[in-house]
Amino acid sequence: MSSLISDFPLHRLRITFVTLDIINLQGEDKMRKNVKKIQPVLFVLLAALWMAMYSRTALAQDMNAAEDFGGKTETLSEQEELGGWRQDPWGWRYYTADGGYYVSQWKFIDNEWYYLKQDGYRATGWLQQGRSWYYLNENGVMATGWLLEENTWYYMKSSGAMATGWLLDGNTWYYLKDNGKMVTGWYQDGRTWYYLKNSGAMATGWLQEGSIWYYLKSSGAMATGWLYNGNTWYYLKDNGVMVTGWFQEGRTWYYLKGSGAMATGWIEDRNKWYYLQSDGAMLEEAWIGKYYVNQSGVWTKTR
Repeated sequence: MSSLISDFPLHRLRITFVTLDIINLQGEDKMRKNVKKIQPVLFVLLAALWMAMYSRTALAQDMNAAEDFGGKTETLSEQEELGGWRQDPWGWRYYTADGGYYVSQWKFIDNEWYYLKQDGYRATGWLQQGRSWYYLNENGVMATGWLLEENTWYYMKSSGAMATGWLLDGNTWYYLKDNGKMVTGWYQDGRTWYYLKNSGAMATGWLQEGSIWYYLKSSGAMATGWLYNGNTWYYLKDNGVMVTGWFQEGRTWYYLKGSGAMATGWIEDRNKWYYLQSDGAMLEEAWIGKYYVNQSGVWTKTR
């Protein structure tokens, strides 16, 4: 305050002091009259002094506030524009126009979602909120859609929540484990087996692994037992493997070609002839026209 007073133009006060000395010389009556005239002058001078002190104090406060925003002095309208992202050695915070910052909440900024932690810094990496997991990239942006993290694929819903279980994306089904990791290869759900390709897409139709064939239904479930596909019958074991060659079901024999298709009519196997009826069952001890097959189903030339 002393520095503020020292800067005030004190020569104006000297005029008042000189006037008071003159009043003392002219007597008390004149002094009373002149004092009444001087009172407004004193009031104006004191008001001017107070305003000067207030202006200096307000300026100092503005300077301190400017230093808090990086040492730059701004007008009020300019300070209102200081809200937004600001970086310090510990990360990024999102500031309000009055210099505060958001904490413990999601913020939608420039068409992207961010999460501001309890200390105000934006989150990156995996974030758990309740029972849901989210992923924020290195810029703090919430991920949606497919996410590749450490050679593992995840799927983040439009809400940002990590998907688990069966997922239909476009026209393709995928399966995500409880930890969100996309499944590839064979996967058992309950008592049913499914196959997920290297892309994670659920397989349907015929599937070859090495020299072995499987069939996945339109639901993705692995087929077992008799399968009618494309006007042809096939047989798949309990483990889903397609059968070729001779196959016995109950007391009945069937023959499945190398393609897996069930044979009908006459077939030759190891220089022997057999006859398969229209339902695929091998005929035994019976005549087919002028040909006879024995109890093993083999055509006997002697009869």
